[in-house]
Amino acid sequence: MEESWDKALAEADSALTLYPDSVVLQNAVCDILVLQFEARSEEAERLRREQKEIEALAMELTY
Repeated sequence: MEESWDKALAEADSALTLYPDSVVLQNAVCDILVLQFEARSEEAERLRREQKEIEALAMELTY
């Protein structure tokens, strides 16, 4: 998934160099960056939940 966001961002950036005044392309770059951030935030939250589950299991195993 990360690669597709990177590819989309690279393509939008490339188009933006050709048409630097394009508000549509500027908005596309912003949208892609926001979506990337949201995806990473969701992944980070999922990893935090998994870490807490692992810690809880580790505590159970030590007792």
